[in-house]
Amino acid sequence: MNNTEGRLKRVEYKGKNLRVSRTGGVALRHSVKVKSINVTANTNQGLRLSKRISKGTQVGFQNGQFLLRGRYEKGPAILNLSKSGVTVSSKNKHGTYNWVKPKRSSFTFAGVNVRGKKAVQLHIVYLLMSLLLSTTQLIFTVIVQILTVLFNVTMYLLQLSTQLVKYLYLLLFKREEQNRIKTLLIFLEEHDLRQDDLKYAILYLYLIIGSHESHLEVIAQELKIKTNTQFVAEFKNKLSGLENSTALIDLFSVVSSEFLKQNCPSVFTDFIFKMDEVSVAHFIRTEIQETAIVECMKFNDHELESLDA
Repeated sequence: MNNTEGRLKRVEYKGKNLRVSRTGGVALRHSVKVKSINVTANTNQGLRLSKRISKGTQVGFQNGQFLLRGRYEKGPAILNLSKSGVTVSSKNKHGTYNWVKPKRSSFTFAGVNVRGKKAVQLHIVYLLMSLLLSTTQLIFTVIVQILTVLFNVTMYLLQLSTQLVKYLYLLLFKREEQNRIKTLLIFLEEHDLRQDDLKYAILYLYLIIGSHESHLEVIAQELKIKTNTQFVAEFKNKLSGLENSTALIDLFSVVSSEFLKQNCPSVFTDFIFKMDEVSVAHFIRTEIQETAIVECMKFNDHELESLDA
C-alpha cells in the first residue's frame, strides 16, 4: 500500500471483504450497520459490535469483551482514550510518539513503518536532529540580528562623527572668518582712508560678491578709480580667502557707510548707482549683488535721513 507521497507504507492487500497483510495474514471481513450499531465479522478477530457515542469516542464489544476507544486532537497534542486509561501522544511527519506509553509509538521513514522500542529510538534521534537544526537556525538568526545591529550602530556612529567633524570644521572656519573680518576692520580704522580708497573698496567688494572681480580694472578705469595704490594691494591681501557672502555684504555696507560719512547723500547714492550701472554694462548683475545694494541702503538709511535733515 502506498502513502500520499507514493512511497510504500506497508505490505498488504485490502479489498471490500478481504484483507491480506504481512502481520495479520489472510482475513475475511464483512460489515453492516443495524440502526446506529456497526456490526463487523472478521475470520481472525471474531465479531465486533460498536457505536459512536460522541465525536472521537466509540464503544463496543468484541468476542464478549468491552471496547472503549477515543481520540481527540487539539493542537500538537493528541488525547487517546481506552479501557487501560488515558495517554497523550504527539504527531509529526514521521509518525506518532506516545508520551505515556512510548512502546505504542510508531515511526515511518522511507516507506518503512516500525513500532515499539525502535520507534521510540527513532523518534529520539529525530527529536535531537530537529532540536539541533532549530538551535542552529536560532543561533544563525541571533548572529544575523547582532551583526545587523552592529552595522546600524557603526553607520550611525560614522554619520555622527562625520557631522561632528563638519561642525568642528565650520566652527573653525567661522572663527577664522571672524578673525579675518576683525583684522580687516582694524586695517580700515588704522588707515586715513581717502575717497579713491573707499571707492575702490566698495567696488572691489561689490565685484567679488558677484564673482565678477575679473572686470575690476575695466570698471575702475571707467569710474576713474586708481588701482595701483599701496592701499589697494594691502586691502586685497587682507580680503583674500574671505568667501562668506553674508560677511562680504556686511563689509560692503560698513565701507559704504564710511564713504557716506565723508560725503553728502547725493554723492553717495550717485556713486553706488553709477557703479552698478557701469558694472551691468559688462556683466549680468547677480541676485546676491542686488541683495548687497538693498542691504547697503537699509544699513545707511538712518544716516541718509539724518544728513538730509
